[in-house]
Amino acid sequence: MGYFQNKEHFLNYIRKVCKKKLDMDLSYEQSVIFDQLYDIGNDYKSLLEKFDLLNFFKKISWDFKGVKSEKDFQNFCSHKKELISEACLLIENPKNINNKCNKLIEYCYKDKKSIDISINNREYIIKHEDISKEAFIVLGKLNQIPGVYFIYDEKKNLMYIGKSYNLSSRIISSTKDRNGCFFSYMRTKTKVDANILEPYMIGILKPPLNRDFLTRDKPSFLISTPKMSKVYKMVKEG
Repeated sequence: MGYFQNKEHFLNYIRKVCKKKLDMDLSYEQSVIFDQLYDIGNDYKSLLEKFDLLNFFKKISWDFKGVKSEKDFQNFCSHKKELISEACLLIENPKNINNKCNKLIEYCYKDKKSIDISINNREYIIKHEDISKEAFIVLGKLNQIPGVYFIYDEKKNLMYIGKSYNLSSRIISSTKDRNGCFFSYMRTKTKVDANILEPYMIGILKPPLNRDFLTRDKPSFLISTPKMSKVYKMVKEG
């Protein structure tokens, strides 16, 4: 996994940290946990890369911040066992793989404190405290994904439709700019698809805050559109 040449290199690193930081030896049961974590990182490398989670997964596999005692380390290992259990669901139940992948991804994001995104070539960090939990998880999966997004007011009335080649950052900035409270989206396979889909959806739904592509008539033909996501709440309660 990344920095480590092989599994034994990884396990030796964990043993050294335990000895140096905690003055304790790694037990057999604890070795098994990190052995499995290493395998998961390799087995699901392409999946984790797709959702920009590989580096994060590596980090939580051996991030010893806050581990200052043997009890802390035991809790640390318990957390890793939960992560392994989620991943094993994929191995044991290959059917309906997308839903099971999402479960693993959501577990990874459960303890993540911020999302690193890029808006207008500037790097921003969106903290978990800034948006709702479901928005945090969903937007983390949409980084660098093209598509069309929909912004709604507090009563879920459609306000605005836009397109982006990076749905994660644009949904955040567009919702804030328009004082929106909810959002939904359509993922597209290509940027060209997003360019075509945006005016088509504006022509059909006619949101009040759009000016471009807004006419009184509607399209005289139908095109196949991607599946619309459910509507997610952006702002936190209170």
